[in-house]
Amino acid sequence: MNERNRKRLLLADDDTEYRKSLRTYLDLEEYDLAEAGTPEEAIEILKSKDFDLVLADLRMRNQDDSNDWGGIEIAKFASTLGIPCIIVTAFPSVDVARYALRVRGGEPFAQDLVPKPSGPQAVLDAIYPILHGRSPEPGGDGDERADTANGDGLWLDLTRQLVGKKDKLLKLSKNQYVLLETLHKKDGGACSCTELIHAIYEEDLPEKVAKNDGRLRNLIDRTKDKIEEPGSDHAYLEVVKGRGYRLNLKR
Repeated sequence: MNERNRKRLLLADDDTEYRKSLRTYLDLEEYDLAEAGTPEEAIEILKSKDFDLVLADLRMRNQDDSNDWGGIEIAKFASTLGIPCIIVTAFPSVDVARYALRVRGGEPFAQDLVPKPSGPQAVLDAIYPILHGRSPEPGGDGDERADTANGDGLWLDLTRQLVGKKDKLLKLSKNQYVLLETLHKKDGGACSCTELIHAIYEEDLPEKVAKNDGRLRNLIDRTKDKIEEPGSDHAYLEVVKGRGYRLNLKR
C-alpha cells in the first residue's frame, strides 16, 4: 500500500506485551502505528503529529484503581482535535461505556468501547467502520445489494462499502471487505490468488507464490468465520481447484 494512503493510528496502553500483540494484527492491516505507554505521553504525541484514530486503554496508571480512567483523558483530548478514539479495556462496565460513549446525550468522548477479552479481531472490526465512514444501518436509497436466493443470506453494498446478512450489518476489517468486494466483482467467477494479493496488498506475486501466501490464507479463514455459520452446509467462500477462490452468494 502507498505510504501516503496508510491510516495513522496511536495505540496507548501501559502493557507493552498487549501493545506488541495488537501491533502484529495492526501491521497485517498495514496501519501506520505509533505507541504510548502513559496518558501524558499519548497527549504529547497527539500534539505533535496528525492521526486518523486513537486506541486507548482505559486504565493506564494503576490497573487496580477503579478510578483510573486515563484512557478517557486521552479520548477527551483527541476529541478536541477531531480525532476519533476507541477505548480498549479489560474492565468493561455499563458506567464506563455510558461515560465514554455519552449514551445519555452529548458528543461521545469515544466512538466505541471494545473489551480486551473479545480479542484483537474485535479491535480490528471496530476500527474499520470508523476510519471509512461506514453507515450504521443497511438499506435506504442507493442500497445496491448483491442478490441472495432467499433474502437471508450474505449481501454487499458496493456503493457504501457495506456487508451484511439479512438486516444485520457485519463488522469487517479493511482487508476482509476488499477480499469480498474483489470476489464479488467476478460475478460468481473464480478469482486467482495473484489477483487477490494485488487487490488487498497492492503487491504483484506469481500465482504459485500468491497461493501459498500466509496472509491471504489467514485472511480468508478469518473472513469465513465472520460470514459463514458453524455447521452450515453452505460456503460463501469456495476454493476453485487450480483457479483460486469464488464468492457464492446463492443459497
